[in-house]
Amino acid sequence: MPTVLALGARPEGPQSPEPDEEIGVALLPIPSLLRGLREGAVQPSTRVASILLALAAAGRVSF
Repeated sequence: MPTVLALGARPEGPQSPEPDEEIGVALLPIPSLLRGLREGAVQPSTRVASILLALAAAGRVSF
């Protein structure tokens, strides 16, 4: 399950996935995302780790 960190993203139109695709998109300010991570709103732990690693690579968090 890939995680994509798109800084500065904004909606440009409706999604048009393939018939067998199920894609979830969430546009969140980074502080809201971090709050959700702390509160357990994001599961499973592999997704949490991928988000934190992406934010660290972008220089948005450090640990």
